[in-house]
Amino acid sequence: MDLFLQMQRENVKPDCYTVVGVLSACTRLGASELVDRNEFLCKPVVGTALIDLYAKCGSMARAWEVFKGMKEKDRVVWNAIIYGLAMNGYVKISFGLFGQVEKIGIKPNGNTFIALLCGCTHAGLVDESKQYFNSMDSVFSLTPTVEHYGRMVDLLGRAGLLDEAHQMIRNMPMEANANCLGS
Repeated sequence: MDLFLQMQRENVKPDCYTVVGVLSACTRLGASELVDRNEFLCKPVVGTALIDLYAKCGSMARAWEVFKGMKEKDRVVWNAIIYGLAMNGYVKISFGLFGQVEKIGIKPNGNTFIALLCGCTHAGLVDESKQYFNSMDSVFSLTPTVEHYGRMVDLLGRAGLLDEAHQMIRNMPMEANANCLGS
């Protein structure tokens, strides 16, 4: 951070990768006020880092402003806003954005579904979680990973559906890892 501040004092313009590094540091420090976001909305990698920063700091209004102001929105940008909304209690809005992703022709990936499943877990939405999980393969031709199964096991366990969670672990097509078993 000191080096970045020195660059600013000396009027050295950082490239997008420097900014992403600074944003990651700000995220870890919870220091969202150090970033001038208007200058960096042209590049998806920087916009994504800003969305992540604001979401992790609990400022979804700012994350949403960044998202809306971005000139180019790729799948990673959409995943960041969907995840941020889901993790900050705006699960239904994240579901709506997922619908928009489908409509504009961006193909969701495994990270998109991690975001949706995390949101379902935080909101206790068992049925919606099952729908998203099942649609990964049947609609989007994506093979769920151990992380997706772990999210489902976690949700089922939190919902008190321990037999169903145990059955899911037993039927997984891969070896359950410590995270999945710990859920």
